[in-house]
Amino acid sequence: MKQFPKIFFMAVIITGITLVALLLQLSRASADWGAASGRVDGEPLPTLVEMVNVPTSSAALAPTAVVPTPVAAATLSSGSAAGAVAIPPTFTPPPVAAGNGRVHIVEEGETLVQIADRFRTTATELMALNKLNSANLDAGQVLLLPTVTPSPAATVPAIMVNGLTLEQFIIMPPDVQANVRAIFERGQALGRDPMAFSIIGDSTVEMLNFLTGFETLAFHLGNYDYLQRVLDAYTGSFARPRFAVEQGIHSRQIFLSDYADPQYCGEDESMIDCEWRHQNPSVVIIRIGSNDGKPELFETEMRRIVNYALERGTVPIIGTKADQYLDPGYGNNRILRQIANDYRLPLWDFQRVANTLPDNGLLSDRVHLTLFYEFDWRMAEAYRTGHGLQNLTALMALDAVLQEYESLKQAQ
Repeated sequence: MKQFPKIFFMAVIITGITLVALLLQLSRASADWGAASGRVDGEPLPTLVEMVNVPTSSAALAPTAVVPTPVAAATLSSGSAAGAVAIPPTFTPPPVAAGNGRVHIVEEGETLVQIADRFRTTATELMALNKLNSANLDAGQVLLLPTVTPSPAATVPAIMVNGLTLEQFIIMPPDVQANVRAIFERGQALGRDPMAFSIIGDSTVEMLNFLTGFETLAFHLGNYDYLQRVLDAYTGSFARPRFAVEQGIHSRQIFLSDYADPQYCGEDESMIDCEWRHQNPSVVIIRIGSNDGKPELFETEMRRIVNYALERGTVPIIGTKADQYLDPGYGNNRILRQIANDYRLPLWDFQRVANTLPDNGLLSDRVHLTLFYEFDWRMAEAYRTGHGLQNLTALMALDAVLQEYESLKQAQ
């Protein structure tokens, strides 16, 4: 009995040492997770599952095989045998409809009325177009959508935004325009939806503030009402779920299945594969880089994203960013401009627009853009806020690309 207090005391000491060691291990894991994922200070700490599953070194996250070589316009022509690119087995394009080829893949729980409302048509028209005897739908079912004819471009004077001409922030010289038409042609041969666009990015382009309001809110385009044609053409893409957009994400994670939404994406499906499967886009807006602090890795992954889009006949719109949080001197923006130049792609140089705004259009965290909930470009506030000008100039970038698709269709 006299030995019991001594044994008990030793057990307490051993237990205490074990707990301290465990806490130190969790602390190191949390720090490693933050370094690997590029988490911006102030974002929520990871769960244990996230800390266990995410590699702790940038080398582990880097792609094993990347070919960051520019794709020439000639290789994207649908008539070029050398440019033929097989669609990966993870992507099965839906059949192409007549007219402008619009289709929608029914998701779990969607009703015919909901789909009709989303695409500004009626359930009756959808039933007639798809020869349906019942309004009941199955998940995965492919629906043909009515042909959309965008409203004609209005004749407007030289377009200016905060003293900048359109050509100063939407960079599409003749060689880029020709390449865009070639990519569109390739995409149509592969079955891309010409009236659908996707978005790849971080919290600066999340649904809450970026483009969604054009389908969910009352809005007014002010002196830019010619952009209504873009909203008509891409109806359904503005407010749909975004499977390649997430807060705190950086370019390496776009190709990892760990970050894909398990509700809508397959178990081993990456964010980017999931996005293409659901949206089948002919255009993709790429606005990423706020969480990428290593320029050499960022360039490699950005070229990988661009190659992914080009192989699928999707036109990438490269967007620069307003912030310098992990990127002093806008090094990532220089990389984005170089990639757009190398691949002859549209450049939406949003940094130049943001430079006209108070505090560069940024909130006090120096990452996120100042808010503009009103979606009314008759208001002076629209031209003093980051999201006010980001939404407006994004429509202008889409419009510039849409014009090339229409030129291609007229020439065919």
